[in-house]
Amino acid sequence: MSKFKSSVIMIPARLESSRLPGKALLNICNVPMIVHVALRCQRSNLASRVIVCTDSVEICRRCNNFGIEVCLTGRDNVNGTERIAEACNRLGLDESNLIIDVQGDEPLVDPVFVDDVIEFHKKNNFDC
Repeated sequence: MSKFKSSVIMIPARLESSRLPGKALLNICNVPMIVHVALRCQRSNLASRVIVCTDSVEICRRCNNFGIEVCLTGRDNVNGTERIAEACNRLGLDESNLIIDVQGDEPLVDPVFVDDVIEFHKKNNFDC
């Protein structure tokens, strides 16, 4: 039996990418990249929530236009892991939630692979 009460996909995103600024909002067939990632993650059969974690009001707005849940974080996070940790604290998520980190620049992420990761962690009950 799994110790996790739910599985939550968290997608960190920011506009200040050093290699490609604004990458999260680049249009792919008239839809921002971050939205493609979130919509594909929503196809997971095992995740109870998909949340974009961002410090950008513009990313929030674009995600909200597509009905995607967003958590606005501070701008001082060093990386996506810190952004996810802040979002988990703000949303009251704890160790009873399995948190899956999907990068915001993976518009072709396969939800089957996300489910495979969730199943693996639920079966193996790792201590963190």
